[in-house]
Amino acid sequence: MKAFDTLWHKGLLVKLYIYGVRGLTWLLIYEMYQNMRSCVQFKGKCSKWFNLKRGVRQGGVLSAVFYLVFINDLLRQLDESPYGSMLFNLRVSSTVQADDIALISTTSKSMKTLIDICQTYSENWGFRFSSAKSEVLKFCSSKCATISQPLKLYGADIPVVTSTKHVGIILNAECKSMSRTLNACRILRATALSVMKSGIHPSFLNPLTCSKIVFQMCYPKAMFACEFWYGLSNTELTMLERSHKYICKIIQGLPARTRSDKCTSLLGWLPVECYIDKCKLHNSENWGKLHILYNFLEDYVEWTICICSQF
Repeated sequence: MKAFDTLWHKGLLVKLYIYGVRGLTWLLIYEMYQNMRSCVQFKGKCSKWFNLKRGVRQGGVLSAVFYLVFINDLLRQLDESPYGSMLFNLRVSSTVQADDIALISTTSKSMKTLIDICQTYSENWGFRFSSAKSEVLKFCSSKCATISQPLKLYGADIPVVTSTKHVGIILNAECKSMSRTLNACRILRATALSVMKSGIHPSFLNPLTCSKIVFQMCYPKAMFACEFWYGLSNTELTMLERSHKYICKIIQGLPARTRSDKCTSLLGWLPVECYIDKCKLHNSENWGKLHILYNFLEDYVEWTICICSQF
């Protein structure tokens, strides 16, 4: 179950009232969430209808806003607590994307306090974070690689990992990017071959048309957040370039041993490094901030991130 499906209706109405949504607007929202019913459809058959006491309406325009209202007080408590990390003069205790929350602290003791804040809030407002889906990353030198006492959520230990994915971006506790590059190469090849099998093939379409479709559908997925990639090694660039040239050849229906420079020039493709640099230029301000953060993180003695997920 997802966080949007477990939102407590009565709790949401209380939050809306506190934030000033009253009168006819509040009554309208109240009626929207009264006598909600649903059923399960499987192989063309529907189950018996049952009442829904939790969850926002699927596909509703206001559903995301209602969820943000519901957890806004939690984010305020985390932001106002003195236990989050300090980045220059800015306190950063948590980053949030929808129902994924990343807690950031410079000590295990402070991280435990932040987790306790999340746990207490969830118990008071009728939802739970998933300890099985939550993970801890510890950025530090090898001398302090272990956490003295395990961090707990609802009494269960939160596993400590060296690498995990948060909002689609692979994070590595050792600041290594090889796993991220391997994943990008795999996704790039897999999505391109999948698109080609769907009928976008040089046997049916002009290679230039195939090239445009593949470039718009496959590269944004495989190279997601590449504007934040920093310090790629020559080996990683070579791996990405090989996948890039491989796709260029299959788009044109050419053998694998065809000269790569001729294949890319026929389609007007630039090296994959140029694609990455182009994305960085489009997001140059944020990339500059990440460069500063990366250097700051590399020099820091200890940096702990706990990623919590709801159901």
